[in-house]
Amino acid sequence: MAAESDYPKGGAARPRRGGGRGAIALFLKWLALGGLSLFLTLALERASLPAARFLGPMLAGISFALLGAGLKLPGPLFLMSKGFLGLRIAASLGPGFLATLGASWPLVAGSAIWAMALAAAVGLAMARRGSVPGTTAIWGLSPGGAAIMTALSGEYGADARLVAFAQYLRVVLVSLAAVLVSRYWAPEGFATAAEDFFPSVAPVSLAGAVGISLLGVLIGDRTRVPAGTVLFPLLGALALKGLGGVDIALPPFLLYPAYAIIGWRIGLNFSKESLRQALRLFPAILSGIALMIGGCGLFGVLMWKAGGVEPLTAYLATSPGGLDVVVIIAAGTSADLPLVATAQTLRLLAVLIWGPPLAKFAASLARPRAPAPPPETGR
Repeated sequence: MAAESDYPKGGAARPRRGGGRGAIALFLKWLALGGLSLFLTLALERASLPAARFLGPMLAGISFALLGAGLKLPGPLFLMSKGFLGLRIAASLGPGFLATLGASWPLVAGSAIWAMALAAAVGLAMARRGSVPGTTAIWGLSPGGAAIMTALSGEYGADARLVAFAQYLRVVLVSLAAVLVSRYWAPEGFATAAEDFFPSVAPVSLAGAVGISLLGVLIGDRTRVPAGTVLFPLLGALALKGLGGVDIALPPFLLYPAYAIIGWRIGLNFSKESLRQALRLFPAILSGIALMIGGCGLFGVLMWKAGGVEPLTAYLATSPGGLDVVVIIAAGTSADLPLVATAQTLRLLAVLIWGPPLAKFAASLARPRAPAPPPETGR
C-alpha cells in the first residue's frame, strides 16, 4: 500500500543481502531504537510532559536517523497506526460536539485560511529576499499535506530535498512547541494517569476496532482522499456508534504502539545527508517556521479572546502541525479534543485542496521576471 501521510513519503525497510548476519544487525538496531524510545518516554513522563509516548519515540528516531542507522518503517504499519488514530478521534466526539463546533465554526474556518495565507506570505518574502533559493521556502512552509507539497515542489523549480527537510523540521518543531505549551499553559497541568495496558476487552469490540481501521485504511489508501487513512476509519467508527449504538474499543496495547510508530515515522525520515545539505539554510528555514508557529499562535489568541475558547484548546486547534501529532498531544491534556481534532481536520482538508494552487500562485510571484526586451528603434 502506498503510504499517505502529513509527512513526506519514506520507503519501507528492505532486507539487506548478507544472510543471517544482516538480519541480526537489523534486529539489534530496532531493539536499540525500542529501548531508547522506552527510556525517553519514561523520562518525559517523569517530567510530566504530555504526549510522552509519541515524543519519546520521535526523538529516538531522529537520533538514529542522524547516526545513519538506515531504519525505515514498513508503510502498512504506519497506515494502520493512522487508522487507530482515526478511531481515537471518533471516540472523543460526544453528543455535544456539533453544538460546540457550531459556536466556533467562523474561527475554525478562519484559522485554516490564516495558516495558508501566512505560509504563502512568509515563503514569498524569504524567496524574494533570496534567503532560501527559488520557491523552496513557499513549498517548505506550507502547513499540512507535506507529502503532496514535496512531490509537487520539484515540478515548479524548487529543491524537493530542501522542501522535505523544511517539512520534517516544521513537524518536529511544531510538535515540540505544542508539547511545551501544553505542559506550561494547561490550566490544570498534566499528569500521566495510571492505567491498565491490557484491560479486559470484549473480543467483538476488539475485532471491530481492527476491522474498521483496516477497512478504512484500505479505502483511504485506494481512493487517495486527503487524509483518508484517518478520516475513513473515523467515519466508520462514527457510523457504527450512531447507527448501531456500537462503541469501538481501542485499548492501550493498540493505541500506544500506534503513537510510537507515528513518532518513529517522523524521526526516522530525517537523514544525515539532507541535514548537511540544509545546514547552510538552517537559520532561514528555522526563522520561517518560527514565524509560522508564532503567527498561528496569534490566531489562537484571537480564538481565545473573541471566541471564548479555552487557551490551550485554541493554541492546539490553530497549531500548524500534523493532524495526528496534535491529536495525540491534545489527548494527553485537558484540551477540548473534539474541537481540536475538527479544527485540524478542516485545516488539513483546506490545505490539501487549496494549498497547492496558493503555493503555485505565490511561487509565480517569487520567480524573477525576465528582463524586458530593449525598445526597437526606428530606422
